[in-house]
Amino acid sequence: MLAGVVCVCVCRDLMRQILAGGKKSVNKWKHLIQTAVGATGALIVDIIPELERIIGPQPDLSMDLTPSDAENRFNHVFFKFVSVFGSPKHPLVLFIDNLQWADTASLKLLQVILTSTSINSLLVIGAYRDNEVDESHPLTDMINNVRSEQVPVTDLEIKPLTVKHTCELLRDSMRCSESEGLIFADLLHRKTHGNPFFMHQLLRTWHSDGLLTFDFKRSCWVWDINILERAVATDNVVELVGRQIRKLRPQAQTALKYAAALGDTFSVAVLAAILKKSVVVIAGQLWDSVQAGLILPVETYQAGIQGQQIHFHDHCASFNFTNSYSEQDESKLYMNRFMHDRVQQAAYSLIPEEERPLLHLSIGRRLYAGYTQQEVEENAYSIANQVNMGKQLVTNIEERQRYAVLNQIAGKKARLASAHLAAVKYFDTAVFLLMGREIVTDEDVHSTDPTHLALETECWKDERHEQTMDILLEATIAHYLNIDYDQAEALCNLMLVHAKTELEKVLIHEKQMQFHIQMHHLQEALDIGLHSLKLLKVELVTEQPKLTDPQLLLLLPPLVDPVIMAALRILMGLCVPTYILRPDINTHVAFTMVTLGAKGSSPLCAFGYALFALLACATDIDEGHRAGQLAQQMLGQYKAPEFTAKISAMFFALVDVWKNHVRSSIIPLQLAAQVGMEAGDLEWAGYCMFYVTDAMFFSGDPLDQVRKQQDVYLRGLIARHQLLQSTYLNIWSRLCHRLNKPTTCPDRYMLELDKNDGIVEVTDEMVLSSIEKAHNGFEIFTYHLADGMFKFYSRDYTAAVTAFETAEGFRAGVVGLQTNAVHAFFYSLAVIAVIRTENLDHFSHAAYSLNVVQRNQERLRRWSKHCQSNYYHKYKLV
Repeated sequence: MLAGVVCVCVCRDLMRQILAGGKKSVNKWKHLIQTAVGATGALIVDIIPELERIIGPQPDLSMDLTPSDAENRFNHVFFKFVSVFGSPKHPLVLFIDNLQWADTASLKLLQVILTSTSINSLLVIGAYRDNEVDESHPLTDMINNVRSEQVPVTDLEIKPLTVKHTCELLRDSMRCSESEGLIFADLLHRKTHGNPFFMHQLLRTWHSDGLLTFDFKRSCWVWDINILERAVATDNVVELVGRQIRKLRPQAQTALKYAAALGDTFSVAVLAAILKKSVVVIAGQLWDSVQAGLILPVETYQAGIQGQQIHFHDHCASFNFTNSYSEQDESKLYMNRFMHDRVQQAAYSLIPEEERPLLHLSIGRRLYAGYTQQEVEENAYSIANQVNMGKQLVTNIEERQRYAVLNQIAGKKARLASAHLAAVKYFDTAVFLLMGREIVTDEDVHSTDPTHLALETECWKDERHEQTMDILLEATIAHYLNIDYDQAEALCNLMLVHAKTELEKVLIHEKQMQFHIQMHHLQEALDIGLHSLKLLKVELVTEQPKLTDPQLLLLLPPLVDPVIMAALRILMGLCVPTYILRPDINTHVAFTMVTLGAKGSSPLCAFGYALFALLACATDIDEGHRAGQLAQQMLGQYKAPEFTAKISAMFFALVDVWKNHVRSSIIPLQLAAQVGMEAGDLEWAGYCMFYVTDAMFFSGDPLDQVRKQQDVYLRGLIARHQLLQSTYLNIWSRLCHRLNKPTTCPDRYMLELDKNDGIVEVTDEMVLSSIEKAHNGFEIFTYHLADGMFKFYSRDYTAAVTAFETAEGFRAGVVGLQTNAVHAFFYSLAVIAVIRTENLDHFSHAAYSLNVVQRNQERLRRWSKHCQSNYYHKYKLV
């Protein structure tokens, strides 16, 4: 789905309001919407089905478009659709609650809508819990981006009511004097701490208990403050609501308890099926709760099927449920929601704790049996949530397998929505249902428990082997994205024990390489990658292949050979370890990817061309840039967000900067970092992040702004234990800090977390020792470059030259990178400064010093020919 879930839900609700307005209203909006969207209405109907009931069936728009073209087309049509509802005479107000849980697609679409000049008379009110949103949260990024486009944004912090506000509220509603209101307000505020919902419930309780009554003769409310003061009350709003629920009829309490087990929103039809009663009976039992203000009817819509039958089944009973409405209500389904999450919590608390697992399992079984397979997938969250609360009671092996697959479906949906913790819980449950235990450490791989062994034997049988492997692999990915590297490694080791083919082993090794790269274990990743190529019988190409005409490569059929694709994935994983540790092998990796890429088209091939482009720019910038453009074009042929950060990082940060101003890379890299995080590509999203701040720094942005962006990214990288990326970004962050506010730059600082998320403090010397021990030439070069720049700005020119000279020895670790130009520029300036101001005895002889400048000038001159905006001023300044 191109549109975000939140935006779609808001629009669907708007369509229901239109449908509820009568035939005249529907016809009016039908004309306006059809005029706006024309023949492209199917794009909107696909995600907002209710729209079809307004504008009728739409012609099919199936076209062979690239993902980016499809998204642009959708955004264009969606803007025209939304613009229909906002006008000076009829402004549109959208209220979106709980934005802290909004999916990233919704935030992205919302940002585009808010910054669009084609949508007017629109007010968006968004509510979120600020204790769940920090500076690295996608919502913060969205708000900042909207502000940067000069769109007015107003922040309102909603705090508990004060005694003064409570008094004003009571005086207006109770028609009492100021003195009476103040005494009453003080009592109410003390008991509720200013929580409006708690106040409302306490006033309702006092009224139902006869302690707060309306005097019709005086037309005002009356109470005895002393009696209210002594009245039994509670500081727990859930307990207070629970008392109200216990006042309902027993049947109404039962219906409400079961409804609470279904969730905050529930269908009367589903509730009726679970309780094995008719909808009319259940609706009557729920009416008490509606009158008591505990639940609210939120949706009534035509099912469109006369005499609809819903079938449910469980192991104990099999039954059919036929809707039996009154004539005018036939074929209607009713949706209700709890007035507040505390009301649901209170109703749920009335279910004895020991009865809950079986109740939820029973609900889950009936839901699963009553849906088609497509409906099961659409409702995977709600069904899995019910089943999982009773998972310990599932003993039948077939049923365990069935619910394991259900949790796999739910886990995939959660992962795609970037809800990584939820995805982990679903996949862990799937593993538990398969094997009777969770796999947390390597010690869990080999179990001697008879029950576990019996389940394991079943799940690894030939007919279930592939399914089991798929679930474990998905669980591994989920733990990787949730920064549980040890648990992910344990799952990999379990799969390796049972892997049947070399391809299966290589697929597992690919994941292991990702863990090691994230933890800065580059040698381990390198060893695993080279071993995997041997398993596939793929040898590295040592001679540079000739790059075929890009237009011919773009016309190649999709690559389908599983061995070649597996090899390309391993080669892609080898890109960073070989670039840093073995530049000679890195070149061969690029040659091999280009050679294999000639056999078909794939995002994997696009990555190979991007790597080839990076290395080619070291000797032939024009050829490198052509290869980079080929990579971008090939990626555009596929909907492959998991490759966006990879190819964008290499093209915009490492290739395009040799042709275009470095500032032009900032926005594409920011977007790529966001897409990478959404797609689960933590590694390359991290690279995009530090390249964004590099571009800001090298473009001359104010240091305060650069540091702010560095801090946001750095905190996220540290929290995700991305040591390779955080170490690099920290080097430049320390330089900016020292240049901006040297007196406040601490000697010891946080750069990583231990396995228990405890803070690990380091010093610059410890960082240098760590990267030297890892033989990370990329970061060693960067460290001495940044150190030399600081010493140059501090006018310690001799020390600066020494730092730049040390960095020169590690240039093999930064082949093709723009920092080569930064190094050449500052190195020459430092040497010249020494010659002008200091004793030349610090150097072997002056000629050597000038030779350094001459060599650097030749580099800058060559680079200037391709991109004057980045390099010519450096050349001329020297």
